[in-house]
Amino acid sequence: MNYQYKFSVIMAIYNTGEYLYQSIDSIINQTMNFEDNVQLILVDDESTDNSRDIIREYEEKFPENIKGIFLKENKGQSNARNRGLKYVKGKYVNFLDSDDYLSDNTLEEVYSFFEEHYHETDIVAIPIYFFERMNGEHILNKKFRRNRVIDLIEEPNNPQLSSSSAFFKGESLKRYEFPTNVSFSEDSILINKLLFEKKTLGVINTARYYYRKRADSSSTIDTSTLKEDYFIDRLKNYFIYLIDYSMAKENEVPSFIQYMFAYEIQWTLRQPELSLDNQDDKKEFWKLLDYILDHMDFECISHNQYITYDLCKLYFIYLKKKNLHYDFEDKQLKIKSDDYVLDNLNKHKLWIDIIKIDNDILKISGFLNSLFDIDHVSIVATRKDNNKGKEDFIGKYVKYTSRKDVVFLSRKWQFKHNFDLEIPLEKDSDFTDVLLKLIFHKDGNKSNFNENNVIPIDLAIDFSKTSNLSNISNYFIKDSKIVLFQSNMFKIYPYKYKSLIRRELEVLKKLIKQKHYRYKEAFGLRSIYLLTYPFVRRLKKDKSICIFMDRPESGDDNAAHLFKYANTIDDQMIKYYALKDDGKCFDELSQSGKVLKYKSFKHKLMYLYADKIISSHPYQTVINPFFEYDKITNMFYNGLITSKIYFLQHGVTLGNISGWLSKFDKDLSLITTVSQEEHDSYLVEGYNYDEDIIQILGFPRYDNLKNNPKKQILIIPTWRKYLKGNKNFFLNSEYYANLEKLLNNTELIELSKKYGYKIVFKAHPELYRYITDDERYLDLLNINEDIYVSEDESYQQLFEESSIMITDYSSVFFDFAYLKKALIYYQPEDDYHYEDSYFDFESMGFGDVIHEENCLIEKVEYYINNNCKSEEKYRKRVNRFFKYTDKNNCKRVYDWIKND
Repeated sequence: MNYQYKFSVIMAIYNTGEYLYQSIDSIINQTMNFEDNVQLILVDDESTDNSRDIIREYEEKFPENIKGIFLKENKGQSNARNRGLKYVKGKYVNFLDSDDYLSDNTLEEVYSFFEEHYHETDIVAIPIYFFERMNGEHILNKKFRRNRVIDLIEEPNNPQLSSSSAFFKGESLKRYEFPTNVSFSEDSILINKLLFEKKTLGVINTARYYYRKRADSSSTIDTSTLKEDYFIDRLKNYFIYLIDYSMAKENEVPSFIQYMFAYEIQWTLRQPELSLDNQDDKKEFWKLLDYILDHMDFECISHNQYITYDLCKLYFIYLKKKNLHYDFEDKQLKIKSDDYVLDNLNKHKLWIDIIKIDNDILKISGFLNSLFDIDHVSIVATRKDNNKGKEDFIGKYVKYTSRKDVVFLSRKWQFKHNFDLEIPLEKDSDFTDVLLKLIFHKDGNKSNFNENNVIPIDLAIDFSKTSNLSNISNYFIKDSKIVLFQSNMFKIYPYKYKSLIRRELEVLKKLIKQKHYRYKEAFGLRSIYLLTYPFVRRLKKDKSICIFMDRPESGDDNAAHLFKYANTIDDQMIKYYALKDDGKCFDELSQSGKVLKYKSFKHKLMYLYADKIISSHPYQTVINPFFEYDKITNMFYNGLITSKIYFLQHGVTLGNISGWLSKFDKDLSLITTVSQEEHDSYLVEGYNYDEDIIQILGFPRYDNLKNNPKKQILIIPTWRKYLKGNKNFFLNSEYYANLEKLLNNTELIELSKKYGYKIVFKAHPELYRYITDDERYLDLLNINEDIYVSEDESYQQLFEESSIMITDYSSVFFDFAYLKKALIYYQPEDDYHYEDSYFDFESMGFGDVIHEENCLIEKVEYYINNNCKSEEKYRKRVNRFFKYTDKNNCKRVYDWIKND
């Protein structure tokens, strides 16, 4: 058969004008000559953007090669591709998506391979690589280890789902077309029907398909699981359709189809909610799914290398085998699906997050993850001592936002059992042993400890990364007691220096045995700690060692202000501030008190001795000079660090932040707040702090806020966490577009010049992070030369000197509002959300909420013409919100910490 072109590339297009040039150019600029070898069929599916203009532009450039088809009604991608197939003049056909692109050698590589293996296969595929919102490669790329033709009978677990990254014989496609009754799986249906012909698939790894994961997650695949028809219609028109097709063609479903089913169905199973409101629809869904599973062999699930989420695989197996039940035999408690063991409770560990002594109470917090229903499980601590004998203490079950049960299709599958234990310790006891065990309640009633209802199970204990003990550093000293983890239990006995020497020598031996790259430093510091401990212990009998800290590189937040105040008080607190020695902050704070160079030898040593860490940033990455992302290094100092952490905050909390500020992760001894509303927000489920930890004391830095306004407008937006780590994602975000637009707004700049105002932009600290080796986020912004970018001025100075603040959602507005200054919330996009926020900007905010740029300019001019005076209603809101405006916040906070 004669073909006019080697390749026909069909591109279905719908509102992808911003990506279209890159996609089309990736075909035109192939190493294979475009004009001699390639036909490009561009099918516009009734776009409303500039896509049609772009198509016409390319048609004019290459009238012999490019065919534009303009549909009058949007009927979807399948219909558009089928229309394009009618115009194919190429030997091989591809369906490039209009927002993706091919590596420039793709057509040459595919053509060469196809010509060599023409009679062996009808389809050749290339690997998929992601870009924009996420980078990396597709999980199914494992089949591209080498260029070859895969025999799908011998190697059935090699699914090919994408027609965009596949190339087809033109003659084969004459007998097939894309189905138009499905929205998400049309590629796979067409491909797998074609695979029946030869049951082979050609794969080459010398070319690449670049798949755009859009910044706004708006592609068909990204949004598919949000649609109701993803569940029922997809089962009918995709899986069951291919089952019926297989049975009609071969009277069985081939293994390669079954493996493909398993891979595809896992994404349905992983949905937390079965988004069907109608009960009849839910029944139908499960009935259809059972029918599909009946046509799948167990091995296609259990031995499927592409089902990488073990919990999902176990759930999948349960759906296949059914008959979920508990089984207790040979002292092993198991949960089974039919005869398959899904989980063995005896093989789990109890993970310890927190272990400490507080007011003669041993407090232990930890967790257990298992498939065993939480209603059947209790964690019990048995205390044995020489005074009171043996006594049991039942753990309290607690919930954390960041440790939620794993749910598949509205069914809880893995249970997160978080527990708190409190075990009173006798002051005069010579020894106390504490043993943890799990109790399984057969009837699901955790209050029923009847002997016939419980199965006690001893589990191995291990330590999470947040714990102050580890299997290397396995003891700590507190309140004249040594707590030792040994033989899977905790042993508590009175402190003696000889006992300390014995314990520490055992740890030092472990360090030498580890020979980790940081072990020598740890060995040296621990040795010094051991030698100096008696002296420091005597010193600390009447004194407390405190380390204050904000960010390592700056000293102008709450901790710095409290440190300055603390050094005016003559008391028994030994005070240090930790900071990098690279600027005026270090020199300035050195005039107030003792400053430790961040991560210096002295800082590390004092951190081991410290009783109290007082910081506006409670992250271990910030406050702990020993912290490494390497877990083993962190284990070297566990046990020696027994200090309490007092969180001064760096901004007023607006919403629920329990996902990162929970007790198990931070174990804070104080959280300062400024209002009753903020205080109450910390009492919701997910944090698990005792109420006396949350105190309304005010922010120390508020005491030193000054109000000496100049003709200055401060632009100070917050950051968006979802933008972190991806340059293209950042550059294509609404955040970037709106910020750059504001920083180049000619009306605002001319307005400031007219009235003699200076515009200052203060970038969020995240914008100073490097996104590439030599570029910061800030460097990617084009900022008008008439706008001053503040880098050296402190926040306090900017608040003092500015007359108007423009922010979006940044909590710095509380500082500005505290001074009752003119404040504007400019929120052009609804792209920032505080989860379960108590603070409503419209009803509680201290300034107008504005969404349009022209309204922003009008408001700025209004304030300028009214001496930048905040409206009375906003001044009243300030008075209602802040509990204290008496400039005694430092005293309240310091007294509370000192007395704790």
